[in-house]
Amino acid sequence: MPLSLAGPRDPAWLGRVFAVAATAVVLWPVLVLAEFKPWTLFSPESLKPTLRFL
Repeated sequence: MPLSLAGPRDPAWLGRVFAVAATAVVLWPVLVLAEFKPWTLFSPESLKPTLRFL
């Protein structure tokens, strides 16, 4: 059967996209409020003691 006649491959894609967007909208303010900054884990000031420990 040709691919164009096969129909949608994933009928739930719209729900998944909505779920990801809703999760991002809810979590973003929480992460900002918690001052979650993962890039500070890889800053030179943080890596130096970590590498010394290892």
